[in-house]
Amino acid sequence: MENDFIMSPKVDYAFKELMQDEQIRAGFLSAVLNIPLEEIRKTTLVDTHLRKRTAQDKLGILDVRILLMNEVEFDLEMQVVCFKEWKKRSIYYWSKMYTESIGEGDPYSKLRQCISISILDFKLVEEEGEFFSCYQLCETTKHTVYTDLMKFYVIELPKLPKTMDYESSRNETSNIYLWAKFIASESEEEMEVLAKENQEINRAYQRLKVISNDEQKRKEYEARQRAIRDALSLEEQGIEKGIEIGQKQGVEIGQEQLNNLYSILKKEGRIDDLLRCVEDREYCKQLLVEYSLG
Repeated sequence: MENDFIMSPKVDYAFKELMQDEQIRAGFLSAVLNIPLEEIRKTTLVDTHLRKRTAQDKLGILDVRILLMNEVEFDLEMQVVCFKEWKKRSIYYWSKMYTESIGEGDPYSKLRQCISISILDFKLVEEEGEFFSCYQLCETTKHTVYTDLMKFYVIELPKLPKTMDYESSRNETSNIYLWAKFIASESEEEMEVLAKENQEINRAYQRLKVISNDEQKRKEYEARQRAIRDALSLEEQGIEKGIEIGQKQGVEIGQEQLNNLYSILKKEGRIDDLLRCVEDREYCKQLLVEYSLG
């Protein structure tokens, strides 16, 4: 194993591994919310599977799901492959989290504040602007906030400025800028520099070195990297590869059904789901039912 190998934090596998550490996820949330670390007293990882209320409900698995002091719930999503319908997907995942926070017969007061955090390696909004944005419901003229129960934080890595005067200004984006730069780092040297600026980022860097030297975790990371490369290839070349592999499943499932499913997934930008259904026959069958193709 190469001693100088280190995982990229923006590969979702590595990011999810980092978020297993309570101090690291607290530091990241502190930066996103722009609140002192001391105010984040306890974070708990929650099951990432979204509950299906009916057989027709869409499948949903979040990257990282965090409950903050039993009051606020977070969905952290790392997305490297460009997803054209990301806004719709993030709203769907948010709505599932929100409705799951209340049971039948419970008062509406039990509904939790649910916050979506998207870390994207593509531009969600083509117009140039800040790399870090927060969206929520508000009145369109006076901009009065309708409710704070719904928030969407978005980090667009391609919009990261090369430098920021965080030392002198210490403005509200300073810590989130350091975290975003760390996630987008292309070399270990860059990570080392950023680790010196923030204690929690240093902890993330040290943990990243540990998991990068774990042979089993490295195999899983490399498998995820291959899936991302395949997804990018599918974006460029269409769904030919999926159809070619799908022909082997055609006898059992039906080639026309597969072709229709691959076309729909490609059109909706569900590249990760397309790749998974190519490799996972049972998941493919579930998607066929979801789209009433089975």
